[in-house]
Amino acid sequence: MDIKKLGLISTVAMLSVTVSLGGCDILKSPEELKTEKIARLNRIHEEKRSKFREAQAKQNEAERKRDELSDRLDKEYGSVLNYQDNEEYNKRCKEFREANEEADKAFGEFCKSVDKVSPYRPQHEFDTRN
Repeated sequence: MDIKKLGLISTVAMLSVTVSLGGCDILKSPEELKTEKIARLNRIHEEKRSKFREAQAKQNEAERKRDELSDRLDKEYGSVLNYQDNEEYNKRCKEFREANEEADKAFGEFCKSVDKVSPYRPQHEFDTRN
């Protein structure tokens, strides 16, 4: 056998193995390809959405804690100017600042998760952009 026949035989063998293992989309209809693509995108969307929900829950908890500390400070001390030198007030303000930073960080994570979810939002089945 010459080298050309060996190359052709090995190419045909590789293609037949690829097709038999399902790695080639030649034998699938466009409808099957589209349904597989939609299913894959929906699965990715659900994964991203679960992360989105977790980030949203963290954000809500951090904001609730921040607001609770803020309300407590307002009730106990009223005017800031009267208590600026008070150690207890400064300690609670520090707690509030930390809670505020945590809420801002949680909001940033929430925004990142929204950005990751948006390209995978399911579209209408008759949408022709795909």
